[in-house]
Amino acid sequence: MINYNPIICVVAFDRPNSLQRLLNSLLKSKNISDTKLIISIDNKAPENYNIVEIAKSFSWPFGEMEIIYQEQRLGLKEHILKCGDLSKIYGSVIILEDDLYVSPFFYNYSCQALNYYDNDSNIAGISLYSQPYEEITELPFKFSTCYFQLQ
Repeated sequence: MINYNPIICVVAFDRPNSLQRLLNSLLKSKNISDTKLIISIDNKAPENYNIVEIAKSFSWPFGEMEIIYQEQRLGLKEHILKCGDLSKIYGSVIILEDDLYVSPFFYNYSCQALNYYDNDSNIAGISLYSQPYEEITELPFKFSTCYFQLQ
């Protein structure tokens, strides 16, 4: 079993209040230390320079922090995928969109889940949220199952 220490990557664009709320919730994290935080900001120059300023003024007390300002506009999907590629460098990454906020125990949960599913080749990702309903059937999520076939 590997003892995981995933980095945290915040995906930001042009929601200053949401970004500040997420960063404030990260500061309340429990059982976290020596953990890198990356704030990746999608390019919308000059309209989102206030996002850059929020990131620059943020102090991360739990380890190293890096700000990445994307050279060109990626859009949400490509931005998320690019941040996911950080797992190739760091082994594992927790990706948080700027409109979220986290429980103080999210990091502990993430590390435990990574360790639990370490040798399960059927698991490609672990979610930190629970959908209230399944979008296709519109049934409560816990009663609905979707099967997807890889082609």
